Amino acid sequence: ISINTWHKPKDSTALHDYLVRERADVVAMTEVGPDKRRLLDELKTAYPYQVHCADQWVCAMALLSRYPIADQGAARVAVEQPPLVWARVKTMDAQVTVVGTHLHRPSRSPWLHDKHVTSLIQFISLINGPTVLAGDFNTAPWSNSFKRLMLEAWMFPALQLKPTWPAWPVALPQVALDHVLVSADLTIARSGTGPAVGSDHLPVWAEVKLPVPRIPSQPGRNQQRASRDVAPLNLAAAFHLSSEFAPNLGGEHGAARYLSR
Repeated sequence: ISINTWHKPKDSTALHDYLVRERADVVAMTEVGPDKRRLLDELKTAYPYQVHCADQWVCAMALLSRYPIADQGAARVAVEQPPLVWARVKTMDAQVTVVGTHLHRPSRSPWLHDKHVTSLIQFISLINGPTVLAGDFNTAPWSNSFKRLMLEAWMFPALQLKPTWPAWPVALPQVALDHVLVSADLTIARSGTGPAVGSDHLPVWAEVKLPVPRIPSQPGRNQQRASRDVAPLNLAAAFHLSSEFAPNLGGEHGAARYLSR
């Protein structure tokens, strides 16, 4: 499940009940700031494995999992780079890297939105193995930036996702801004949107099949991965993090002093 929880609501009861009821394997959440820190604690019974940067408004991301996490990280390093939360989730059958993000709205700054897309593509290209990318992309599936993300990051979207915004105050969202994409070694069996849970975005969900038989080498993302075997260090380097932060990408707020509005 991926959900932009929206900064405005003060009551997260509907969101809490929905996530507990659905029992997703992994939940990616955006706009999870200090005011929702308590919500994360309340969800630990259902989702005991968590990585987040909820203590920082400038980052405000969270990733919740029912499965153990091998590696993890969460940071917003600079204004030109989107907030990111990621974890290697150890399921019963495979190890999958799940990445959550929140791209800048292009209507406010097309330049900054494009910078975020470029940074996200660079980050994704450094990840080895099955990968799921989810979040609020602030862009529709037919946009140039979304098409660029698919082509250059070699990620494939859930085509069945429906419009997610605005879920409030209207009852019929008009635009699909929230997405789930997977690498070529994964398959999305089913996908859709969830109910209104107090946010101006509807949640999106996808059932991901792990992994399919090996496919022939493709140009782009698969070839870029060939020489990158030490993923955690490369992920840190991609965001120009200090040597202090690189060895322990699992620290939730190790890059706090690099944050910039």
